[in-house]
Amino acid sequence: MVTNPPYSLFREYIAQLMEYDKKFLIIGSMNAITCKEIFPLLKDNKVWIGNTCFISGAEYFMGNASLYDAWEMPNPKPAYMKDRVFYWRVNDVHWFTDLDNQKQ
Repeated sequence: MVTNPPYSLFREYIAQLMEYDKKFLIIGSMNAITCKEIFPLLKDNKVWIGNTCFISGAEYFMGNASLYDAWEMPNPKPAYMKDRVFYWRVNDVHWFTDLDNQKQ
């Protein structure tokens, strides 16, 4: 198991997963579908956008509050802290997968 890569490495990460024929379910920016490396995979039905439950393509993600300074984050997103956990909103995100599912 690995964690989701930074969005800036999304194309390279997908390429590596495809090269090693690994099954995956990762969160990525919807803008990725326009990348010349990703679009052909979608077109050829090798990768698809998974069934997403993110409201309006946005979701809150969380992390240890000691690791984040909301005021120092580039492009600050709506964020809040609760019980020493930092939550920040990421817009326009969707699941990308090559796992079979009923709604592909």
